[in-house]
Amino acid sequence: MDAAAGEKDTNIFIRILKAVNWQKNASFIALVFLVVLSSFLSPYFLKPQNLINIMRQVSYTGIIALGMTFVIVTAGIDLSVGSVVAFTGSVVILAMNAYLNVYNNEVFAIAIGFLVGLGVGGLAGAFNALMITRGKIVPFIATLGSMAIFRSLSLFIGNAGEIQSHNELYGSFGMGSFLMIPVPVFFLLG
Repeated sequence: MDAAAGEKDTNIFIRILKAVNWQKNASFIALVFLVVLSSFLSPYFLKPQNLINIMRQVSYTGIIALGMTFVIVTAGIDLSVGSVVAFTGSVVILAMNAYLNVYNNEVFAIAIGFLVGLGVGGLAGAFNALMITRGKIVPFIATLGSMAIFRSLSLFIGNAGEIQSHNELYGSFGMGSFLMIPVPVFFLLG
């Protein structure tokens, strides 16, 4: 290999390094670095079951992050999101269990759960909005307070533990898969 060819390769490498917009692609580059590093450090990292588990976990966070994007874009802040999700989930499970105890129809219980979830989540959002707009409370303080309220209500409803669902179909929404892709990923993409 002659010196000109080595210099040419170096120039191509340098041109590629210069062509990459490091600020714009920093997150992606960091992700690729972490995936490569993790695959070397653990023989289980690239196993299909682990990748499916990662997709499932990322989809839960992604669904909440999509909603938070609108809050952040409008220069707002909402600290109560996690507590509202926990409270809404607690009320949804109670509503579904109550419906199943009376009517024993799992499909309608899930439909009732979706409707109750939308209603409770909407009311929680309206509560925050009213505190901020009508009560003239700073969003940081209002959502900090409602975070404590909704977390407390969630713990109270579940007796500081977890609430079990009597619906067998409900688990398929959170832990099920379609074509080896976790169902929550489809909710995130939808």
